Amino acid sequence: MNFNTKSYPLDWIAGIEWDNIQETLKSGGDITKKCYASYYDWEDDCGHSEIDEAQYQLETILNDYFEFEKLPYSAVRWIEEVKIQKVSLDE
Repeated sequence: MNFNTKSYPLDWIAGIEWDNIQETLKSGGDITKKCYASYYDWEDDCGHSEIDEAQYQLETILNDYFEFEKLPYSAVRWIEEVKIQKVSLDE
């Protein structure tokens, strides 16, 4: 059974960041080295309220995905971005 993204209403920012994270995971890259949906990256294209919504969407889908796939990560919203941190699955 695969993780179904259709039940997550991602806006265009969250969708782009989701795709970037998936590509990094597939290529064996480290998703904890970057920040996602940051004000700095997106504020030229849209307002902070739109970025805030994208951050919320991204955090929600990522944490559900990590739990579903049993991946040792957690997505957290920081002040102006979403970061992914490594966690222990034994907790």
